[in-house]
Amino acid sequence: AGDLDQAIYSGLHPIAVEVFEEALRVGEVVRLERSRRVPGNIALFAQAWLRVSGSRPQRRWLGTEAFGSIRFVDYTSMLREVDSVYNKLKVFILSPTNRTIVPTAINLMRLGIIPHFLKGVPTQVAVLIDAARELLAGSGVGVLDGVGGVEAEYLRAIVDLARARFKSLRVLYPDKPEAEVWGLVWGELDPAGLVYDSDPNAPVFVDTIHTAKGLEADLVFVLNFLDERERDPEPTPNLMYVALTRARAGVRIVLPPGPGWKPWVDTILLRRLVQGVVANA
Repeated sequence: AGDLDQAIYSGLHPIAVEVFEEALRVGEVVRLERSRRVPGNIALFAQAWLRVSGSRPQRRWLGTEAFGSIRFVDYTSMLREVDSVYNKLKVFILSPTNRTIVPTAINLMRLGIIPHFLKGVPTQVAVLIDAARELLAGSGVGVLDGVGGVEAEYLRAIVDLARARFKSLRVLYPDKPEAEVWGLVWGELDPAGLVYDSDPNAPVFVDTIHTAKGLEADLVFVLNFLDERERDPEPTPNLMYVALTRARAGVRIVLPPGPGWKPWVDTILLRRLVQGVVANA
């Protein structure tokens, strides 16, 4: 079972791999024909994408009997929907490359949402969290030296988020000393805890599609755009397939947010594929 290009034991310890391979040798191999995760129409959409992109599926992979929602949304609508389902659904925001990860994480922070990451916290985010902590502790002399433009905006967003979390936690724990409440805030924002391995049940994750292999979420937003200076990542067919098949309930294809960004996969083509899936349902 699993993606056709992915060995399910590739991340195991060498000893575990030996045990797994021995089990395959002496045991019976059962080929699963139906996903336990992906709604049927989303599975059909993903397979249709493979066919038209030149990476033909080797077999028909059926989804569940559920019908998932598939929509095309702009970037602002994505942020609005993530905010509306926060702490209600598990959300993945997946990008074909790294370029959109930090801006999207900062935009979530502006909404009061603490983003988590599937593999590791981007260095830029970790550095800015440390700078915000120094600034709010009063020891941030020189923290803003040389910081301007986008970096300053990012730092301001993290500072505002930390202050908002402090106010909320102060209400919850009125008897705790102020320093202890700030400790709770920085515990929430500790980069070591903002990764999947530390908190797999966090409500919102932002990362590249590559990092999501083998994982799942209720709602998956696929950032269908690239920095206009970027080269297209390879292999595009499998990347889009992996992104679509992470979803348990719904998929959103997010359109380029404006100047400076270009489409990753042809949106017109994707819309036609979705219409075909609906017509043949």
